[in-house]
Amino acid sequence: MEKKKRITVYNDLNDPHLEQVQKYARMTPEERWEEYLKMRKLFFELGGTPQKVTPRISVIRPSWM
Repeated sequence: MEKKKRITVYNDLNDPHLEQVQKYARMTPEERWEEYLKMRKLFFELGGTPQKVTPRISVIRPSWM
């Protein structure tokens, strides 16, 4: 059963960051990986999957060599 989301009131703007650091410090690497995949899926659902980008920098051999 998933936990219901709750509204949290913070006293400082740094509190959400500290809470997240503490949350991830308590997690195992496997749990962190699963959370990362879940956030990545949500990100792609919101903005769509990124298109393949052609590289802008090309390395070619100079003609004098």
